[in-house]
Amino acid sequence: MEKSKHPEGLGPVLVASDLSETADEAVRQAHGWARRTGRPLSVLHVMPNPVPIAPLAPQDAMEALERAPEVESQVLDLLEQRVGRVTGRGPGRFAIALQRGGAAELILAEAERVGALLVIAPSRKSSLEAAIVGSVAEAVLEQTRVPVLLARLSPDGGPVLAATDLTDDAEPVMLSAATEAAQRGGKLLLAHSLEVAHPVTSAFDPSNSLSSEALASLRAGCKEALSAALGRLEAGGEPLVLEGPPQRTLVEAARTHGASLVVIGAHRGARLGRLGNVARAVARGASCSVLILPPTRAGRRSQRPDAG
Repeated sequence: MEKSKHPEGLGPVLVASDLSETADEAVRQAHGWARRTGRPLSVLHVMPNPVPIAPLAPQDAMEALERAPEVESQVLDLLEQRVGRVTGRGPGRFAIALQRGGAAELILAEAERVGALLVIAPSRKSSLEAAIVGSVAEAVLEQTRVPVLLARLSPDGGPVLAATDLTDDAEPVMLSAATEAAQRGGKLLLAHSLEVAHPVTSAFDPSNSLSSEALASLRAGCKEALSAALGRLEAGGEPLVLEGPPQRTLVEAARTHGASLVVIGAHRGARLGRLGNVARAVARGASCSVLILPPTRAGRRSQRPDAG
């Protein structure tokens, strides 16, 4: 059920709203992305199917069916008012739609149908639990074939952090991050996590450890590769060489630098249709918004100093 339509042109920024406060933040950020990129804004609300499971009360089921159109109309009115209040947009300046069924499946289907940038809220949890991703958001992230922005309350004016493993697959991630940093007027941080042997492991097996000279050379090689990538992007920014598992170091770097956004590739790899471990950990653990880009092609692996 739709109340308004967006103009023809670019695929919209589609935000899923359950009318919660965390969804309001997602709507606010979707509005910002739509405004910066010149794309229309669409808002989708998903409700359960109207027929309750009540075999012993068929009259209640019939009444629920009869009231469904009225309830849907009320929800659409409420959604339009709430989006208008959050974004400052008047009626007709955004599209709203209501669908019934499974939330994750319908949100994904609509986003893929219109070729949208999809914006979702992590959960209904309190601010103390902001890193937790709700079940609907988790399902969307695991299965999406479109870019997804997991919108959290983030520092204003903070840098955009792009996570790269220094392969060809990371080029779209770096380009998207550079574009967004430029549009925001913010700083770009290009980060690579360099995984080296754990001190405890090295104590038992010295062959796993690197000499200080080799480690310094590896750091220098990573920094040079990151600087070269910034040059290709013609983007002013800072290369960050992190040490340790990317699942941890990227989350820590985003927090330490006060990032407003982390951009990362899904890296589905062997588990087709599932998020990679690094993207999943960053989505769950980052204290700011995270933009996850699905793979665009089976890119050829480039040479790099180390996996990360």
